[in-house]
Amino acid sequence: MGATVEFRGGRGELLQQLVRQGLPELRRALEERDRWLPRHVQRELQRLFVCGDPSEGFGWLVCGACDHHRLVAFS
Repeated sequence: MGATVEFRGGRGELLQQLVRQGLPELRRALEERDRWLPRHVQRELQRLFVCGDPSEGFGWLVCGACDHHRLVAFS
């Protein structure tokens, strides 16, 4: 039996790194002007951080022909 773990949008992705680094500064700049990000935008940005993390959910795929297994983290 062969097995593969496939990560998409994992923690090392450039977009996640940029958002993680820039989000606190963006929030501070908005608060200084009595402005805030809409809740739905905050929620989506937070969800970006767990994208591709198998602890947040994954699919376990099995090929019926060769019995190869593949774990694919949700993204």
